[in-house]
Amino acid sequence: MALQGTLSEFGVAEILQLLGNQRKTGRLSLSPEKSGNRVTIHFIGGQIVRVDVERRAQRMLIGEMLFRSGQLSRNELDSALKIHKKTLRRLGDVLVDEGLLGNDAVQKAVDLQANEVLYQLFEWREGKYHFEPADGVGEAVITPLSPESVLLEGFKLLDEWPLIRARVNNYRVVFRAVHGPADLGASTGVKNLSTKEVQILGLVDASRNVNEIIDISGLGEFETCKALAALMTRGHIKAVTIKGAVSDPRGHNQRRFLDTVGSSFWNIAILCVAVFSLWLNVQSPPSSDNYSSLLDTFVHDGTRHRLERVRAALEISKTMSGKYPSSLAELADLGLLSTGLVDRLRDDGVEYTSVGTRYVLRRGDSSKNG
Repeated sequence: MALQGTLSEFGVAEILQLLGNQRKTGRLSLSPEKSGNRVTIHFIGGQIVRVDVERRAQRMLIGEMLFRSGQLSRNELDSALKIHKKTLRRLGDVLVDEGLLGNDAVQKAVDLQANEVLYQLFEWREGKYHFEPADGVGEAVITPLSPESVLLEGFKLLDEWPLIRARVNNYRVVFRAVHGPADLGASTGVKNLSTKEVQILGLVDASRNVNEIIDISGLGEFETCKALAALMTRGHIKAVTIKGAVSDPRGHNQRRFLDTVGSSFWNIAILCVAVFSLWLNVQSPPSSDNYSSLLDTFVHDGTRHRLERVRAALEISKTMSGKYPSSLAELADLGLLSTGLVDRLRDDGVEYTSVGTRYVLRRGDSSKNG
């Protein structure tokens, strides 16, 4: 039986979770409301095995990704593309058969390409979806992914991107290292960096811009920018210049990325408030005494995550106005939550009440497990 509807009613996270839980086999098509390309996700037994895009950007083609990461020369790629066009074999297979790359390198690039598409879907708010069951969808192209793992990474991306964007907001910027990898044993704090942060620090050479570091790292856009933001915050790297780069290489304008530091004072102000609110939360317990017990009543990971986002929005609202809002709808009016998210919380049975300088989030008696 086919499944279809709009993303404003049933979000990407809920769709993936449903198909995963029911171990579906078939094809899920997601079409944006306005501009953008249709994405098709192939499932086998609830696992994601392939991700297709109607028209991929040039930079996100496998051959281009491998070339920009330094794993292929331009001559090697051109030669492989000629064979690919003549034989219609997959480019990855051609690269392996010609001895240009190993299976692992090609598979890693294919997986990264798919992940970059999947995580961008979490920012889609409008559009249509259609799932068509099928007995078979062909062989797996990517390393099979469980929807649960995609959800966890997608939710993390939604939560952390705003703060990352506040630091890394122009992909043409070139950084220089204040403390390099050679300082790992020193008392500079570098030794406390994560493995990914150390890797990115090693790529900062006062020559490469953010785009080029993303390409070479193989970590993807989110993880690379997250590491760069952390290194900036800790004072290990500094911006030195702006280097020319391909305009809007990953659809940043469509995703409302900041193109320059001063392009949106309002966004930066909200982000500063968010940081201050997070600091306040560390200093004092949550305003809702029953918050933890409320989370425990929900087994639906999507609902639990939405509650976390509501809590953060409530604290930001209080910091801005000095009081908690009278309803969750006010958070939507302020742009701190989407109207669809507020509606889904109501459907999940979550009730909100403002009580003086505190608030109560509770589950109504008539609600059901999400």
